[in-house]
Amino acid sequence: MSHEEDQLIPNLYRYLQPSEAEFLYSARVWSEYSMKRKKANTQNRRLTLEDLEDSWDRGIPRINTLFQKDRHTLVYDRGWRVRTDWKQYQLLKHNLLWWTSQRHDGKLWQLNSYRVDMIAALGGVEGILEHTLFKGTYFPTWEALFWEKASGFQESMRYKKLTNAQRSGLNQIPNHRFTLWW
Repeated sequence: MSHEEDQLIPNLYRYLQPSEAEFLYSARVWSEYSMKRKKANTQNRRLTLEDLEDSWDRGIPRINTLFQKDRHTLVYDRGWRVRTDWKQYQLLKHNLLWWTSQRHDGKLWQLNSYRVDMIAALGGVEGILEHTLFKGTYFPTWEALFWEKASGFQESMRYKKLTNAQRSGLNQIPNHRFTLWW
């Protein structure tokens, strides 16, 4: 695929934090949480979701583990990392991230900004579709591929005779495979 000469394709390592930075950030998030909790206690009120919204998925362990159903057992559940290590002998597939827990540690990386930057670097959706078999589908725009999007294409198809599968979007999957086949 081609792209503009001044537009660089983003490197994935720019979007992943090193573990040292994650630990420092975690300590800061937990100290902010303790300050918010002390402030709420002095005001004789409880912490609300709005108070913790900016730090909900931050810190190790994540702040939201305090509000899970099994939060009381997490305090005493010290051997869960060892148990997950021993699971490799019970399960047939290899788990590359065996030392993490999605519930306890949360997602350790957010790649939404990487996806946005990569699409922009490759020339946007239209630029990517120029290098696929999208023209073979004879759709006027790429929005026509997604039935759930509110677009002019959906309005024009409203009064046509369509099957229930077409109306619910079940016929999207083969079209997507054909359109986005490289």
